[in-house]
Amino acid sequence: MKNTGYVVRRATEHDVPGIVDCELEVWASLKDLLPEPLVSESIRYLKTPSAEADMLRRVLDPNRVVLVADLKGKIVGVARGGRREGGVFWLGFLGVRPGYRRRGIGSALLDAFIEEAKRSGAHKLCLYTSPVLIDAVKLYVSRGFVPEGLLRKHYYGMDLIHYSLFLE
Repeated sequence: MKNTGYVVRRATEHDVPGIVDCELEVWASLKDLLPEPLVSESIRYLKTPSAEADMLRRVLDPNRVVLVADLKGKIVGVARGGRREGGVFWLGFLGVRPGYRRRGIGSALLDAFIEEAKRSGAHKLCLYTSPVLIDAVKLYVSRGFVPEGLLRKHYYGMDLIHYSLFLE
């Protein structure tokens, strides 16, 4: 999809407030799709001072990857995760502000995250997602992720699919 002026790049410490704000907006947009306690607890946490401190630690940690989609100084999307043991990389969060979806930003963030995992020498990139997040599932499958397991009534009682991408 055509880039509409955003740049995908590694996050810096100066991006931390924008990352937290972006994640807040993403979580708020999921309130009718995901379990209420999960969404409300995520939002409550992101509004605390420790959220920015924790995000700064992630940005500065050499074993983690935090990517942002920057549109003229505004963080409109985030992908974050990192290296696990044994050559596995993990994608823990991928989200785009609702007003900026369907512009290829999520795809660009995912593609850049895949490249980071490959550069690190990982042989596999994994994630969990809820099957109700249909656009996310379609994006992951379009990039070659395959379902490796279904976790029934798992985190907050919701079903989760474990997806993996085998890297070459």
